[in-house]
Amino acid sequence: MNLTSLQVSGFCGIASELEFDLNARIVILAGRNGLGKTTVCDAIIWVLTGTHPRGAEPQNVYTSTPATVTLSGSSGVGSWKITRTARASGGELAIQHEGSALQGLAAQEWLDRELFPHQDLSESVAGLLSDSVYLQQETLRAFLSSKSDDERFAGLARMVGARRLSQFVDDFDSERRRWSKSIKAREEEVAAAELGLQSLRSDLISMEAQLGEAAMANDGPSWDSWVHEVTMLSGAPLPESVTDREIARLTSALSRTEAKLVNDLSRLDVLGDELAVAPTRVDGLAQDSRDRERSRVESASRALHNAEAAAAQAEAVAAEARSRVRALELHQQQMAQLADLALELLGSHCPVCDQVIDPQAVSVRLRRLRSLDENLDLADAAGLSASLQAASEAGAQRDMCLAELQSARAALQRIEEEYQREAIQQETRERILRDLGLTPGDGVSEQIGRRRLGIQGALDRIHSLRATATGFSEQIQMEGMRRRLDAGRAQLAELNSDLTDRRDDLHSAQRTARVATEVSANLKHASDELVSRRLEEIQPLLDHLYAAVDPHPTFRSIRLATRVYYGHPRLDPVVADDEMGIEIRDPSLTLSTSQSNALAVAIFLAFSLGLSPSSLDTLLLDDPLQNLDDVHLLGLVDVLRHVRSRRQLIVTAHDKSFARLLARKLRATSSTEAVLVHEIESWARSGPRVRTSRLPGSDRPFVFADEQS
Repeated sequence: MNLTSLQVSGFCGIASELEFDLNARIVILAGRNGLGKTTVCDAIIWVLTGTHPRGAEPQNVYTSTPATVTLSGSSGVGSWKITRTARASGGELAIQHEGSALQGLAAQEWLDRELFPHQDLSESVAGLLSDSVYLQQETLRAFLSSKSDDERFAGLARMVGARRLSQFVDDFDSERRRWSKSIKAREEEVAAAELGLQSLRSDLISMEAQLGEAAMANDGPSWDSWVHEVTMLSGAPLPESVTDREIARLTSALSRTEAKLVNDLSRLDVLGDELAVAPTRVDGLAQDSRDRERSRVESASRALHNAEAAAAQAEAVAAEARSRVRALELHQQQMAQLADLALELLGSHCPVCDQVIDPQAVSVRLRRLRSLDENLDLADAAGLSASLQAASEAGAQRDMCLAELQSARAALQRIEEEYQREAIQQETRERILRDLGLTPGDGVSEQIGRRRLGIQGALDRIHSLRATATGFSEQIQMEGMRRRLDAGRAQLAELNSDLTDRRDDLHSAQRTARVATEVSANLKHASDELVSRRLEEIQPLLDHLYAAVDPHPTFRSIRLATRVYYGHPRLDPVVADDEMGIEIRDPSLTLSTSQSNALAVAIFLAFSLGLSPSSLDTLLLDDPLQNLDDVHLLGLVDVLRHVRSRRQLIVTAHDKSFARLLARKLRATSSTEAVLVHEIESWARSGPRVRTSRLPGSDRPFVFADEQS
């Protein structure tokens, strides 16, 4: 894949649209530091991979236009154009080649296949390009100094196609270590199981000895006779075996029976006390009193009836007399009012008939009419007084008869209530007798006495049986121990079987671990051997490049040595003084900055030319001449002159004189070719200002400097 042009807009330091012609074997970007040379190289890697090589955001801060980079080129499938855009919603990728268009995932898959047709695409495309295509300015010496030996091996493994094997080795080794940890846990489980088995075996031996001693010294109470008597007394079901639970159950049944008997005994005592002071039957005990009180109530009722009738008659007579007296009093009041009116109008003539009258005689008569005493009938008043006295006496007689009736009724009610109480008490006593199994009637006291003696005897027997139960504790313990012994024997057999399975599983796991360790070692050896073989293949190229740059006067040979350290493959660049037989595994401690940079460029070119998995026939060299002295600079330029036949070179230079030197040294040797020089003159917010010149090639093998200028 060759690059022909690049369009950049809104990317990092390039705000406005900028186009670079890349259609040449040698493309030189010249300009002072900070003008955007590295940004152009980053844009090429970003459009190919979608990842900024230095992890920066692609968006330019001076424009809202999305970062867009378009790269054009050609390959075996023809010409193509790749456009990548960075938006806030996500990146977009579009590819055009030979009249067809691809976007999104399909475009990315096509690009990955074109870049790495023979490479496992599970690797990072950006990492592969960084290792084999793009030599960044700030990472020029990182391969020698900053990267660790395992990072160097990983980078080299990616280029030679062994990274997948190395990753598999790492994953396999990680799983093997996890497996080893599980074996350790299994060993601890087996050891714990063996201790538990030994402890259980000791316990079983001890229980067997105790049971043997107990069998020889067994002279305790009879369990069967005790159980028979308890079940007869309490009615509890027979137990299945001698256990603490069965003893507790039977003892509880005895306690319930005892409580019932104590209750019956209390009831018998209360019943005996009542029978001592109460009659056996409630017969004619209160019948005479009831009859007397009933007769008294009836007599009082008749007397009250007669008294009420007499009182009613007396009140009627008194009412009639009172009515007559009130009529006389009313007549007198009217006559007095008439006399008062006549006295006011009294004259020589009558105010009614106008006859001549004697005023004095009429006045005397009228005043007599005004006096009540003169007009009241004394006989009527005396009759009224006698009637009222008779009514009062009749009412008093009625009240006395009513009080007598109430007294008789209260006495009768008391006798009836006492009779009912006696009947209820007698019924209660008879019910208690029946509950206790006694027969009401004569001889109850004797029955109560006999029953009391029977209950007392049963209580004494219950106390004795409860005391006897404590004698079964050792027998119960032995029975429990016998059951534990049987369970322990079964558990022992189960644990033996489980321990055997655990041991077999452990031995199998240990064998697997040994095989895994051997496989891991073989895989690491295979990975190391693969990398070593590829290094041997590029060793002549590395020797040639190292000799061309001639970095050191005595350490004149270089090799890349692999080794395995604590199970991990390592890669060390080793410089050697073959004449003295001295090797240095850390060149940065011996070589100067210029020498180290020259060595790093030589190693990078050897990897890129000899091991690169990419089909991209382009090398991006970001200011490789910086920090090189004149000797190493000229040597490196000579190396690049030989490389241009195999790779398109895009080289940046911070100095115009270096750029002119590169243009002369790397001049095109054919009239159909040219060297492109993009000189970045300045930088503004819109981006860099670029002046492009095209230096045509020549078929002549030699060209004088003044002719080229």
